[in-house]
Amino acid sequence: MEIDQDIKDPKLNYDMSENSQLTKFFSTLLKQFWEQEKIQERELNEILVKFKENILDANHRNIFCDCLNQYRKNGIFQMKESSFSNITKLLLIILDQCFSKYDIAIALRIMILSQTFYTTILSNQTTEQIYLQNGIISHQIWKEKKFWENATMCKILLDEIDDEMKSNNSSETNDSPEEIEMK
Repeated sequence: MEIDQDIKDPKLNYDMSENSQLTKFFSTLLKQFWEQEKIQERELNEILVKFKENILDANHRNIFCDCLNQYRKNGIFQMKESSFSNITKLLLIILDQCFSKYDIAIALRIMILSQTFYTTILSNQTTEQIYLQNGIISHQIWKEKKFWENATMCKILLDEIDDEMKSNNSSETNDSPEEIEMK
């Protein structure tokens, strides 16, 4: 079964202006995973392959996080157990990409989002909330010290470059007209 590209939910409005096809793909995929009781294994594998192909770029991973974050913004936190399993698979695929590309920003977004969404299970006559974080906590990205050292160093360097560029831009805009002419 192909993901229905025309499914719309009035509660989940996404900004379709940029990367609209990808946004639509991710939002439809999440809607399907969130609502469908059970997806056949063959179909699930086909969907996961297509998903992997669409998250190779950091911007694409960010769009997926934005789509998932729409559920949080709309106060939709709880999911079915089958949804929990499938969405966990998506997050693990993204974490694989984050790990191979040193994508600390998306890894951190995934960590934060994973603390938001949950399923409930009946355990010893009580209802227990199990968060997506439980499904991704065993991923190698959280255990790899070298990843976090390198990612942190990259982030520090990028922040320094960004600060320097902002500083250069603000000093240029603070010059008087006479100083600009002299340059």
